[in-house]
Parts: sequence; C-alpha cells; structure tokens
Amino acid sequence: NAIGICCAVPFMRDLELEQFYKYSEKPVEGGCANVADGDLLKRLYADVYRRAVELRGDRNIPIIATGHLYASNLSGRDAENAENAENAGVAENAFAGENAAMPETAVDDGVRDVIGTLGNVDVSTFPSEADYVALGHIHYTSMVAKNPKVRYSGSPFVMGFDEANCKRYVLAVDVAQGAIPAVEKIEVPKAIRFEQFKGDIETLKLKLRNLEKELVANPMETYVDLLLTSGDFVSLNDALEKEETGKHFVVKRHRISRNVLHGAINFDECVESTKQYSKEDYFRMLIASNLQENDESAAVKKQYDKFISLFNEAVSKAHE
Repeated sequence: NAIGICCAVPFMRDLELEQFYKYSEKPVEGGCANVADGDLLKRLYADVYRRAVELRGDRNIPIIATGHLYASNLSGRDAENAENAENAGVAENAFAGENAAMPETAVDDGVRDVIGTLGNVDVSTFPSEADYVALGHIHYTSMVAKNPKVRYSGSPFVMGFDEANCKRYVLAVDVAQGAIPAVEKIEVPKAIRFEQFKGDIETLKLKLRNLEKELVANPMETYVDLLLTSGDFVSLNDALEKEETGKHFVVKRHRISRNVLHGAINFDECVESTKQYSKEDYFRMLIASNLQENDESAAVKKQYDKFISLFNEAVSKAHE
C-alpha cells in the first residue's frame, strides 16, 4: 500500500523549462493557467502537484515535493553573513573540492553560485497545499521563509572550511495529509575535524603546535585551513614546514590576505609564490577526495592516469 506520493522534481535549468513548455501544444487542463509564462518553475510545480492529486484520489496519504535549487529567505542566513564577512578581501590558494573564493551568494550558504532564476526561488513557487517540500543544494539545515513545510536538510558532511563549525543534521519528518509535519533534527556525529586558523606567522605556528598536542591526546582525522592576516609576507610552505611535516593533521589550504600581499615589495612575485599546486595536483587531489584515498595510493594513480589526458583536453578547450 502506498504511504505517500513524491513529486520528484530534479534540478531544472531555465533553458530546459523554456524548451519543455515551448513545445507543449497547449496548457495542461487544470494546470497553473494563471501563472505568467516567465514563472515556469512555479508552473512546473503546479502541474506536477496537480498530477499527484489525481494519483492520490480519495486515499488519505501525503504529497511530498522535492527540489534542487537555491531558495530565498532562508533561516540562519544573517548569522552566516556575519561569520563570513570576516573572510572578505582574501587572496587564496584553493585545493580541489574546496571553494576558497566563492561568490557572495554562495559564501553565505556554502554552495556555488546558481545561474538563472533558480538562484532566488521564492517560497510561493511551491504549492501551498503540498504536505512537505524537501529541498537540496544548501549545505546547512534551514527552513524557507519560516514555513515549517519547506526545508533543507543540509549536507550530513562538511563540504568546505567555511562551514566547518556548522552542526550537521538528518531530518526525520513525520508527514500526514493536511497536517503540519513533525520534524526531528538528528545531529550527525563529527567524524572528521576541520580547523581554520588565522593570524601572523607566529600565531599560526603556535596554533598548529597546540593542535598537534590535542590530536596526540585525542586522535581524529583533521584538516586545516591557514590564513596569514598580518606581518610581513612569507612563503607559508617554507615558514611552516616544521609545524606541518609528519603531523597528525593535514594542511589543505594556505591563504594570504590582500593586506599582506599589498605590503610586499614585489606583489607579482608574492602572488605567484602562493600557488602551491598545479592544475594536475588539484585534479589528483579531487580524485583522492572522491575515492577517500591518499593522494599517492594505487587506486588514485590508476584513475589519474586514466583520465588526465581528458582533463588536460577539457582545460585547454576552456581557455580557447
């Protein structure tokens, strides 16, 4: 017996929506005829929901919709904005899988920029009669426009250093037709530690030494992001070699604030020296991250050798 109906709406680009409705011979009877042609995503949800109601018939079961998009008016965004404002004006070295220089709209929520209207979807886009709308794309748990029926569960895993301190949850949702859903937030235990340290070079050294002491006493897989915010420009690779080599943590990213770079004698040389990795290094680290293997493992080498020519071809075409 069916216990519910899911309107599984995938990620939809504006162009795909336009083409879909452009080649429709006529509006769907009973569909969202009063919606402007430009508001195609709202029209799509209305049409899908109408079909779900037809499938439900007289059964007392809920209708749940999904979506992969960036909704507007998210709870918790003000706190995120304040926290991330500190990171403005930074020149960085990103490693594969991280987003060191994310656009403003993406920094707030730990996601990359979204092109088109899917980057600013109002809660009115979703049918108000739907019993629950489960959304994805935002990495932290959030409610849309304070509507308890429209939520992001967020990612159960940390997706970048900028969101390392956000708690992760799985949402257990009890949904019934015509009722406000009962939502239980189940916190995901932290299995990997992420740390962001900033300051002058001596501060960074001290924090790394203290972190090493902590991890010797309480081991945990740990990754670190470092930001040099004051003092003279130095090569972080060289200056921190002793503090980083052979430790119980891995430094994944070195960053140097623009204030430090601008104070250097030769700005161009300083920028060049912060480039720790080549594009091939980033590609290898991305493979290692996806496989959850060490960069030098046989499995990573096999995948790297298999796809590096395609990767280089893609990079070349991107620069044409």
